[in-house]
Amino acid sequence: NSFALSFLGELIEAYQLMRQRDLTYDYERKTSVVSEIAASRYGTGQGNLSDASKAKVVSSTYRERSIQFDGLLKSRIRSIAYYTKKSEDEILTMIKEIPYYVNLKKKELPDVEETIKRSPDIKLIFSESGIKEKNMTLSKMNYLPDFSIFGGYIKENMNSAIAEFNRANQDSIRLGFIIKVPLWSAFSNSKAVDQNEDSLHSTRFSMESAREKVRSLYEASLIRLESDEARIKVYKERLIPQARLSRDSSKISYETGKIDFSALLESWNILYTQEVDQIRLEAERDAQILRLSAIADDLLPENLYE
Repeated sequence: NSFALSFLGELIEAYQLMRQRDLTYDYERKTSVVSEIAASRYGTGQGNLSDASKAKVVSSTYRERSIQFDGLLKSRIRSIAYYTKKSEDEILTMIKEIPYYVNLKKKELPDVEETIKRSPDIKLIFSESGIKEKNMTLSKMNYLPDFSIFGGYIKENMNSAIAEFNRANQDSIRLGFIIKVPLWSAFSNSKAVDQNEDSLHSTRFSMESAREKVRSLYEASLIRLESDEARIKVYKERLIPQARLSRDSSKISYETGKIDFSALLESWNILYTQEVDQIRLEAERDAQILRLSAIADDLLPENLYE
């Protein structure tokens, strides 16, 4: 699970960089158009040199950021190659498939109690507990009293000494039992029994502690996941639509001369920042889903290798 989580985490980060790079490329292209419009307006005497210069600076800034994201993406792809011998094109395909895998893992997330049962640490401690219980039983049996039962049937005949005195034949049944108590063994082995008891109690305590640790970790991760999803919803339903509306309104206001060019560029930057933040937050949410799957011992990316 640890190895798989590390590998899938690399894919998530690469997918985030890919989305941020593509988004920045798109803003570079759009602001280049705005820059050309500003230059044309300046050429016809409707604008000023400052507007055209600002537009070029903004477009160049997006260009620099897109190059940065592209470089980080290529570096991440090289890191992913450590985990697999696939080609760069195949790795890019894996990166694009990671959202589908994350959604699958999200649907398969178990509840807390099932997660505790699946935990590798819990399984290991449970196995150790079974072994120690057997050792405990064996150590007690080393000095248990040894019981034995005997019985017999005796038939007297006419030639016996009793018959010589004219007594009637008497058949008899004899039953009995013997108890052998190995006192020395009991005294010498009591220390081993005490040690096994202490070890068993310690293992049971470790079991409860491990269960609470898994429960706490899983529930805390679920809370974090719910928080991330709530924040993403705010971005999708409020922040980005409002920023996009502000950008569109600024374009109209600039064309009608109600605002200056700086206000228009600021509206573009606000929208860009919101969209980049949403991509980052979605990557954090996806990583959180995979961490939950890892806690539940259910993180096997075999479908990514097919």
